[in-house]
Amino acid sequence: MATDREVEETIARCVGIMVFYRNSGRTTQSKSRMAAEIREVGGCVREWHSTNGVVGRIVDSVKAELIARYGHELGVRLDGEFYMAFEGEAVPIPIRTPSMRGC
Repeated sequence: MATDREVEETIARCVGIMVFYRNSGRTTQSKSRMAAEIREVGGCVREWHSTNGVVGRIVDSVKAELIARYGHELGVRLDGEFYMAFEGEAVPIPIRTPSMRGC
């Protein structure tokens, strides 16, 4: 079972990833990176022995923080992207062509 501190650190990590994503210009590449990082966090949370209420607490807390930082329009859109990634839903990943090497 996760401790309160672990849950709070997970919330802070998720918010940090989303803030970095927002500040990176929300490109296709940054979206893929954000989604991978958030999916990883979501996977770790699901590995905790008891996630009873923990997932909801994390999701709700991240949503509240994003809305507090970015307002109801952008905050809600960012929360939607966070939620899809956290739940492991498919997020488009750019196809790299040979001309994109080193990107």
